[in-house]
Amino acid sequence: MKIAICDDSREDRDALRALLEACGHDFEIREYGSGAELYADMGYVRGWASCGYTRASSST
Repeated sequence: MKIAICDDSREDRDALRALLEACGHDFEIREYGSGAELYADMGYVRGWASCGYTRASSST
């Protein structure tokens, strides 16, 4: 399974990556520090058979 993590917080990306890796599945994970970085790599993302999107927001 291919997963893209896009968040401007390195700490949050690292935490999510660690959580996913702890699941024990063979994930291919790419990280992006901004929407612009993710958009620049859309050729890679478009190659996926399906794409899920989750947005988390902070109340702070």
